[in-house]
Amino acid sequence: SISGTVRGERGQAVSGAPVIVSVGRVRGTITASNVDDDTPRSRGAVAVSDDSGRYRIDGLPPEETLYVVADPSPELDASQAQSTARSDVLALELRSGEAREDVDLRLMPTVSVEGRVVDTDGRPVEDVRMAVQRLGMRMRGTWGATRTDEDGHFEVDGLVAGRYRVRATHDDYLTEREEFEVVGDEAPLQELVLTRAAGVE
Repeated sequence: SISGTVRGERGQAVSGAPVIVSVGRVRGTITASNVDDDTPRSRGAVAVSDDSGRYRIDGLPPEETLYVVADPSPELDASQAQSTARSDVLALELRSGEAREDVDLRLMPTVSVEGRVVDTDGRPVEDVRMAVQRLGMRMRGTWGATRTDEDGHFEVDGLVAGRYRVRATHDDYLTEREEFEVVGDEAPLQELVLTRAAGVE
């Protein structure tokens, strides 16, 4: 089992915050909607912090990588945490029979990264698949994903401070990647230039 306290940016205990555990390989962003709390051994588990910010999750499998995150909740009181807040993702493993009581999570303000995708002539490219991946973590998957609009614009929400890689994929163009860093409440504007794939007119 794991347990701990969810705190806000100023260190205050936060009640009513969903705490999500995903087991094993992560595909996509960890959210409360993509884990199944009835089958914690196969996918994940969800708990909600109590009035003192404490949570506990039992029945987790040993010797597997667990990814733990406190996710934003629209029901959080504004005095405790903004709805645009989440914790970083913690990766840990439990030994057989082990109970970890120190898995504390701190909610941090989230920011959006936005930008534009153009071709080599400077024209916007529509319907590009944009995926943002957190760097320096063992988890596989994306922190967020979207597609560009008709102006080549994209925006991905929910990023916390750290380093990321954004990947732009389109069937008619070569894949492009760009790294960036979120510092505080700012994320740099991204512009990616795609080169048309060979044989595509």
